[in-house]
Amino acid sequence: MLERAKETAKNSGAEYLRLFVVDRNEPAIRLYIKNGFIRGNGVYDEVIDDDLILHEYGFETVL
Repeated sequence: MLERAKETAKNSGAEYLRLFVVDRNEPAIRLYIKNGFIRGNGVYDEVIDDDLILHEYGFETVL
């Protein structure tokens, strides 16, 4: 599926592909790294409510 996403992005003229993942999703993070994605700078905080904030990382690869 990652290869298909890369192909689709490249065919659309993109120079890189960035995927976002919640910091607690270790299996996805390992999968992205295994497939050549590198963690980008910064963290995006998605505030759900006062008690729940999701921290998302961006992982990207050059196409």
